[in-house]
Amino acid sequence: MESKSVMVIICSELIKVKRIKMKRANIDIKKAFLLFLCGVIMTACGYEEIVSMDYPDSKIYLPTAVNGIYVINDIPSSSTAVPTPGNTYSFKIDTENNAFNVALAVYRSGLNRDNNVSVNLEAYPDTIASLIAAGNTLLDGVEILSSDKYSIPSNLQIATGKDYEPFFVTVDLDFLNTNRGKKYAFAVQIVKADQEINNSLGTTIVVIDTKIMVPEASFTYSLDGTKVKFNSTAKYVTSVLWDFGDGTTSTELNPEHVYDDLGIYDVTLNAKGISGDAAYTLRLKLIQAAKLDNSGWSIVGCDSEEPKEAEWSDSPIAGLAQATIDGDLTTFWHTQWDKAQPGYPHWFIVDMGREYIISSFVCYRRQGNNGGQTEHKFEVSLNGNDWTDMGTFAFDSQKDAGQTYTMVLLPEARYFRYTATKGPNQYAFLSEIEVYGAPIE
Repeated sequence: MESKSVMVIICSELIKVKRIKMKRANIDIKKAFLLFLCGVIMTACGYEEIVSMDYPDSKIYLPTAVNGIYVINDIPSSSTAVPTPGNTYSFKIDTENNAFNVALAVYRSGLNRDNNVSVNLEAYPDTIASLIAAGNTLLDGVEILSSDKYSIPSNLQIATGKDYEPFFVTVDLDFLNTNRGKKYAFAVQIVKADQEINNSLGTTIVVIDTKIMVPEASFTYSLDGTKVKFNSTAKYVTSVLWDFGDGTTSTELNPEHVYDDLGIYDVTLNAKGISGDAAYTLRLKLIQAAKLDNSGWSIVGCDSEEPKEAEWSDSPIAGLAQATIDGDLTTFWHTQWDKAQPGYPHWFIVDMGREYIISSFVCYRRQGNNGGQTEHKFEVSLNGNDWTDMGTFAFDSQKDAGQTYTMVLLPEARYFRYTATKGPNQYAFLSEIEVYGAPIE
């Protein structure tokens, strides 16, 4: 074709000009040449010659074979667990037909879509056995699924104009339910096709972890006044139903809810799974926290105190644990130093006289003295016998100012126990302890 000769001449001249004017843009020159070349070919040779070119080889393959082993060990979320338009899914449950349907597909590569392609599939358990014998860690604890517990379509047709054909491997749902906690694997192999098979992607192994059969319900929340943001941490869930404890509900996965009033609400997350349900309840406490009035509070126990401190004070309770709840920073509790000098831990128990929701403790060191404890913990109780540990915290013995310790769980308590756990000396002391929260009505 003469047009091809013209094309070469034109392109050669173009390159000469560009090399003179754009010596520093070699990459751009090449791009320009390629674009120009393509344009000349299309014009000079015509469309018929382009379409007669050979397409890249078209091969049949299983995309799930790319990673070797395809593990089903979770349900993405309640929004994607049940197939809906636009959502992908790894399996579909058909309870009416007792089927756990694993979603797979066969694809064809290349550009040619002008023909139907027939594809034959078979189970291939031998490859699983070989990998288990070789010590493949992804197959630890995995059992080969018995051939009578699943079925594979023997033949598929990739239709003209299509890239792929989806299919289900149907697994016995009852079998998975009655064997929860186990892992089962099956393998699918392309054994025959009308076009060449990509043998490196011709076999896929699917592992089903049956832990996903039953849901686990749990959640956390964050507060902003009476507005609460709930965050589901549930596992293996297909749908949820929230009961906010005030007569309202929601089916959103992570809802926000505004309560009309302060108070105590029992919030329940009901989680539905593939087989069965689970529920999780937390008590939500919406309070207006304030410093509690400690008049009438009493000390009902302590490990050690030093009454001799009163000899250097105008207060008769100086040195006693009672000094920590008298509202006076000049008085303080001091563990025994006259005669015996017991070591850590040092503690005292306060009876607040009624039940409160506690939001925080504020502690003050003995004013002007840095020789006391550097760590302490708080415990709470409703009856004075059964205690709940609310945590151990650092205490800065260099600061006179009050130090606040937030109780994120907002415990309900009538009693609290303060324990000094360690310090530079054997003794501990404390000027004052304040409690913030709200009474339980």
